[in-house]
Amino acid sequence: MKYFDKLLQEVDEGREGKKRGIYYNKPRLESVIGPIQRKYYLIFAATKVGKTSFTDEMMMYEAFNYVLKNPEFNYTVDYYSFEMPIVEKLAGFAIRTLWLKHGLRVNKEDLLSMRKNKLSDDIYKLFKETREYYEPLEDKIRYFDEGTPKSINSNTVKLLKDRGTINVREVVNNESQTVKVFDSFKWHKDLDFHNVIVDHAALTDNDSGSTPGKITIDELSKVLNRIRQRYGATVTLIQQQNFEQTAPERQNKIDLVTPRLSDLGDSKYTSRDAQVAISLFSPYSILLKEHDGFDILTRWKDSYRQLEIQATRNSSAGQKINLYYDGMMGMFHEIPINPFNATIEEKRIFSEITQLPFQNSDETPNSRAEWFRKNYLANSL
Repeated sequence: MKYFDKLLQEVDEGREGKKRGIYYNKPRLESVIGPIQRKYYLIFAATKVGKTSFTDEMMMYEAFNYVLKNPEFNYTVDYYSFEMPIVEKLAGFAIRTLWLKHGLRVNKEDLLSMRKNKLSDDIYKLFKETREYYEPLEDKIRYFDEGTPKSINSNTVKLLKDRGTINVREVVNNESQTVKVFDSFKWHKDLDFHNVIVDHAALTDNDSGSTPGKITIDELSKVLNRIRQRYGATVTLIQQQNFEQTAPERQNKIDLVTPRLSDLGDSKYTSRDAQVAISLFSPYSILLKEHDGFDILTRWKDSYRQLEIQATRNSSAGQKINLYYDGMMGMFHEIPINPFNATIEEKRIFSEITQLPFQNSDETPNSRAEWFRKNYLANSL
């Protein structure tokens, strides 16, 4: 098949709805992140800002919530979780379901009865009912607590070979021999997606057994990019922002406090390879009084995050999305508007959620979290 014919075929398949991605009830976020074939996402932030929670929210919870409601999609995930145990990951599904379905705020430690009091019988009963959400996903997610670039590549290719056809072509090599090389991969079914998530880059093992470092991360990024390019998979890499970039000397310059690609000291190859590089920023972590029109120290505190598109190949970088972060539930919500350049109605809504008070008790939902919960449910797909 000639190259233009390949392009024409993909354009035609797109027009027939065979290439549409997985979407959410988050209109601004779905325009920049989500499971789309042949896409490499890089997500980075300083420590404890919520980059893993954000990845789980967008690539796991929201994605599977959409797929369960739209069974024509097949979506699977290989999750290389080098930092968080699998049980803790699964607990995230449960507490999120308890919160959205029943309005109960139960953190992971309480769910596992790791504190003074054991989980109550009533909540335990409701927890067991979340099995209905788990079971359809049992064969959709594979968890790995270790992995090297080589094993990640091997695991992925072995899986995808069963879900598509690898086409080869003949070329003449440097020794004048005719050999067969990879040409293309064709999924057996339309709307089939596979996402390889690695959390996080610096904890990836290497094949030699030596201490992981820049070389390992560079090789990992190369492998992920090849998986994306050849097999049409989604790949999502979480990377740590350099700690020293949040040092006091940078805080003194307002234009330098937010993350930037130069903060990726472990390896900048990741930002070069990724189609979309996304940063998360918590002004409260460096005690900023105000950020982008938001009162941080007295109103939003640690519940405000700003997402910024640091690099993208398909549109202009620099787009920013203001988010409410419910850390206890590990959920992110779009703040309806930015206080600047807003309509009268948008300003009214913003004022409403800004003035909602926080409650100090972990045992009851705070007013702002409840507002976002109800807004989320009202707009669910």
